[in-house]
Amino acid sequence: NNGAQITVTQFSLFFSRSNSGPTQFIIRSSADNYASDLFNQAPGGSFQQATVSVSNIVNQTGPVSFRIYACSATASGGTIRLDEVTIQG
Repeated sequence: NNGAQITVTQFSLFFSRSNSGPTQFIIRSSADNYASDLFNQAPGGSFQQATVSVSNIVNQTGPVSFRIYACSATASGGTIRLDEVTIQG
């Protein structure tokens, strides 16, 4: 709906990496123009859950987006796996 409002309270997902995959996993949002980390953790080989409480996306009428950065792979061909991405509000 054009002009509809959204409030986001939580963003969550599960993630893991291959042996040569990224050693840094970061989530940011458009609420502050991607300036600050909502989540920053080193991924392990088994699935971990990232749960982020969001307090600055209240009664938003424009687009809201989240960026997921997976950085610093230990070798080329490394992968990151994402599962069960959930946005609550």
